[in-house]
Amino acid sequence: MSENSKQAWKNRETFLFQTVTTVVGSLPYIIVLNLMCFAMWRFLKHEPGFNDSKRPKFSTSILDLLHSPKKWPMLALCAVAPWYFVGVAYGRLQQKEQNKESIDYKYCVTVIPLLAMMFCSAVVLMAVESVKEGFLSVGFAVLLVFAVYCCRIRSQIRNYFHIEGDGEQPKFINFY
Repeated sequence: MSENSKQAWKNRETFLFQTVTTVVGSLPYIIVLNLMCFAMWRFLKHEPGFNDSKRPKFSTSILDLLHSPKKWPMLALCAVAPWYFVGVAYGRLQQKEQNKESIDYKYCVTVIPLLAMMFCSAVVLMAVESVKEGFLSVGFAVLLVFAVYCCRIRSQIRNYFHIEGDGEQPKFINFY
């Protein structure tokens, strides 16, 4: 065998080894991502009441935003400022709990900036990681506090309106 053919076989073996290593190494991540997608799909079907015939069905679904182009600006606002609607929902909850006719915006004014500061500081801390090491974990911790606070408000809304459901799965989806 010539030197060129030996080198070609060696390159093929290296390529084959790299391919097998990549495929085998990525299998656990593929499984985890598929399970997370399945959990997200179950949640999106469960939330409006499609999976349980005994539960009352809501008039809207989480996916309704995607079907109506009129609601796309709201979807864009959710992507840019996820804290806004959580703060407004908290204000409406306080309105219902105190039996008021209109929303008392003092709750919105206190909660929305708090949520905005948590979310924005988490994003800034994660961005600073490229300049100075050690800020990424702090940013994720602040983002986790933001998600937990949003879950708490969501749980209060579900308790007030007696919305039954699995309390753990939506928390998992919020972290996802």
